[in-house]
Amino acid sequence: EISDASYPIKVSDHNRIVHFKYITLHNQKYGTSMLRSLLPIAQTKIDMEDDLKKVFHRYFAPLIWATVGNDSLPASDSDIETVSSELEDINSESEVVTSHLVNLQVLGFQGKTMDITSPFQHIDKQLIAGGRVPPVLLGLSGDKDTAEVGLRSFSEHVEAIQRLLKASGAWAISS
Repeated sequence: EISDASYPIKVSDHNRIVHFKYITLHNQKYGTSMLRSLLPIAQTKIDMEDDLKKVFHRYFAPLIWATVGNDSLPASDSDIETVSSELEDINSESEVVTSHLVNLQVLGFQGKTMDITSPFQHIDKQLIAGGRVPPVLLGLSGDKDTAEVGLRSFSEHVEAIQRLLKASGAWAISS
């Protein structure tokens, strides 16, 4: 186990910390973080990717409609509960054996259309716009010319922030 105590202390005194104010509005004391506004959208992307397995399982697993009993021999509540519990963990490789009173039908994919690209594209666009990150860094751009322009623009943005830091004296402090 790695302990925090084994790492060298970078800042030994709070007086040595320089706060760089960025995107200040009116008389804000600390300014606005470049990343703060992206945190909710980044968390949404992480949650969506975590949920993707569940979504695919629900989409690709067949929807089964089980009819228990018939007009002459109606099913009891316990019969329905028994069949329901048996079908609960069924997957595409499962085989089901029932009495003649249980009728199973696979309903297929009617009405189960799913477009996952639009939500992910929306999230990626928000990250690109909010972070000023070129799409090529997120693996989204296939056009070489567009990628080069985006990377050049991003480099200029980073250099502008570096110039602001240098002008504020934040880089003059030794570690």
